[in-house]
Amino acid sequence: LLLNAKLPNSSGYTSMVINAGETQNSGVDLTINTANIVSKDFTWNTSVTFSHNKNKVKKLTGEDVQLYLANFGYSGAGASHQIGVNQPLGQFYGYVTDGIVQVDDVVEGKGIRYTKADGTEGYYKTAMGQTLKAGDVKFVDRNEDGVVDDKDKDIIGNPNPDFTYGIQTSLSWKSLTLKAAFNGVQGRDILNTGNRYINTPGMKSNNITSEAYQGMWTAENPSNLFPSANFEVQNMVMDRYVEDGSYFRCSDITLSYVLPKSLISKIGMKNMSVFASVKNAFILTDYSGYDPEVNSFAFDGLRPGVDMNSYPTPRSYIFGLNLTF
Repeated sequence: LLLNAKLPNSSGYTSMVINAGETQNSGVDLTINTANIVSKDFTWNTSVTFSHNKNKVKKLTGEDVQLYLANFGYSGAGASHQIGVNQPLGQFYGYVTDGIVQVDDVVEGKGIRYTKADGTEGYYKTAMGQTLKAGDVKFVDRNEDGVVDDKDKDIIGNPNPDFTYGIQTSLSWKSLTLKAAFNGVQGRDILNTGNRYINTPGMKSNNITSEAYQGMWTAENPSNLFPSANFEVQNMVMDRYVEDGSYFRCSDITLSYVLPKSLISKIGMKNMSVFASVKNAFILTDYSGYDPEVNSFAFDGLRPGVDMNSYPTPRSYIFGLNLTF
């Protein structure tokens, strides 16, 4: 496990890459191929794949509890991922929220009322140095010291999926063939940085979705989902930006037809076929971003599952003609 280790300023550098620990991966891969129907004129074949992988950090050198990764997305956001012993790699790290501050949550002399993990009431007076008001995002004081700051950050999501799967099927009737391919991911979280701008009304938000605009908190509409237009959005990572990235995608549908040899031989051809294909035909997902199959840091295994408005997978329509002379 190669990580950046902090160096003293006297060295002239801030960090260096070292072999900082060990990781472990365990899981299972399954493939099932079936010949559902086999007859003279009609055949139907199917292939199903399933993969489950569980990774865990076994050892870290130096900071053996947790390490933090560099900023991303917007300046001053702090760490976005955490690495800890006996934990999966790349878990999301940030502030835990508890809805929106309501009028009754502002208690004079105590601060902001919130719900603790054990279900009892707690209070904090400031969050990131600010005194919150009704309509602001309500945070959770994890260490219960009366203020919300960096010490209250916690694990807020896991970008590692529970499992992935795929389905391929082929149906052939005489010279006509229909093929389809599907793939999916279940139980994967995505850190959608776009939510910082389009789904969080506030004084720093310029262009929000209609849902956020119509549902933002007002005295007449005390929403517990969207803050008010007066919320001072901070450059931070919080669980409001983490979404379920599970999806089921039809990645390909292809219809092909092989022309009879008795016909094409008259024009000097050995084989001729035509086909039509749709790539990325449809996707089923609850993810609000452009595409759940994204990773803005695709070449950094320590910062997985981040969507910084990545370009979505396009839908393509392909028509073709195959000729053999």
